[in-house]
Amino acid sequence: MYRDQQLKSDIEKALEREMPQSYLEINVEVEKGYVKLHGIVESLAEKEQAEEIVKKVPNVRGVDNGLTVAMDTIREDEEIEHLVMEKFLNEPRLDLKKIGAECEKGTVILRGTASSLGEIELAKELAAQVQGVKEVKTLVK
Repeated sequence: MYRDQQLKSDIEKALEREMPQSYLEINVEVEKGYVKLHGIVESLAEKEQAEEIVKKVPNVRGVDNGLTVAMDTIREDEEIEHLVMEKFLNEPRLDLKKIGAECEKGTVILRGTASSLGEIELAKELAAQVQGVKEVKTLVK
């Protein structure tokens, strides 16, 4: 029991250090080294960042990321699509002639072809940074 309490404290400190604007909205539960996150974050990128931070804490055996992506205002799919494509336009490492995005109910679907796995990962990371994106799926080849 003490070990779980110490692990919870270590996780909360890591979240506070690496996510100072968001950590107060993240609740942490620990049982036998397994961590459950719940609460609200503003973007998919924050949700993924919280999970990565927790995984790096020593003695964490597993993470159940139950964080919810929510915002004060709802974005329409067309607006999300536009913002994702704007991020892509500002990234010289992506070829917009080959990679595109569409959005359906907050889920961004990446389509097209990529010259490398790194290009696909970059597109996923950029899409996840847009507020309102709940999930990113890739159909990029």
